[in-house]
Amino acid sequence: MGGAGCFAQIAKDSKPDIFQFSAAGGFPSRETQVKGALHHYVVSAGTQYNESNLYGYYGLGGYYPSLGLAAGIYHYDRASFPGGTPYSNHYSLSIHYEQTFWSAGRWSSCYFLEEGFGYTEDCFDPVRNRESTYGGHFHVAFHMGAFISYNISDHFKVSLGPSYAHHSNSKTHFINTGCDAISAELALTYSCEPVRKHSEKASLESMGVRKRYWDIQYGACVTGGGTDEFNTWTYVSHKASVAHLWRTFRRVSFGVGADAFFDKGGNENRNAFGISGAIDYFLTRNLLISGRIGAYLNGRADNTSPIYETIGLNYSFDGSKWYIPYLGFSTKANAGKAEHLEIVLGFRFG
Repeated sequence: MGGAGCFAQIAKDSKPDIFQFSAAGGFPSRETQVKGALHHYVVSAGTQYNESNLYGYYGLGGYYPSLGLAAGIYHYDRASFPGGTPYSNHYSLSIHYEQTFWSAGRWSSCYFLEEGFGYTEDCFDPVRNRESTYGGHFHVAFHMGAFISYNISDHFKVSLGPSYAHHSNSKTHFINTGCDAISAELALTYSCEPVRKHSEKASLESMGVRKRYWDIQYGACVTGGGTDEFNTWTYVSHKASVAHLWRTFRRVSFGVGADAFFDKGGNENRNAFGISGAIDYFLTRNLLISGRIGAYLNGRADNTSPIYETIGLNYSFDGSKWYIPYLGFSTKANAGKAEHLEIVLGFRFG
């Protein structure tokens, strides 16, 4: 997937639409079973934010982000599993977020994040080709990178930089042969209007920011179970979590929390409880990255490590002055290996 355009910000009465085409080539990481090379192509479209209630998030003279959708094709015709079985192509649709953090004259630099879902062309046969099984057609997709960009004109920009992509089914199937790849990415971006920095200043108080808040959520956890690769199934387990966070910076909150996982559908048939450190990183007023790093208080025998990690996107809806509802999705892992995909409903209480 490619990053959307990396532009300085515009006047507050203007919102440029941004379109980009990017192409990349690279190699799977050594941790994956996939061997060979890959190349991918992405078309992305977005709109830069310039709402007055975002001024304080990015500071005086800062840049607003762009937010949109990215459609990607990951072509693996030169990559294969052990034994020469071709690896499947992936087609993805993701939320795209991009933020410029430096500029000087015609040059600038940005980072981009994409997270979404996709379709795998071939999921292979787990009976006849067990070593080359992706596990299913559905997968989650993650893509991130950084660009150095040059403004050809007020509307066109060319960018180059490294990127990282990950595809897997987040163990929604018992077999989860994912792919991680590092690539060099080249992008051409078109903006409908010239862009520039904003110059208004706002305080945290004028933004209505909650400096301390509680986060309470329920998650439906989709995962795969089974006794072996021949007898597998997909099922839903549950989780509940609570965390208390402090807004220490304009866009970052830190805190501590507790998590409870209730799993009665898999062959482990276990419940687990843990304590965690929490971080919320606000991309916009409503969209944020939510991460947890925790340690199990019980159930360690059913995991390769006592440490678990969760990361995902949450979108907040406008609520009352004392609570904000949100929806999200995230992936939970144990010792770096995916355990399940979470569909989350939560509330932040001020």
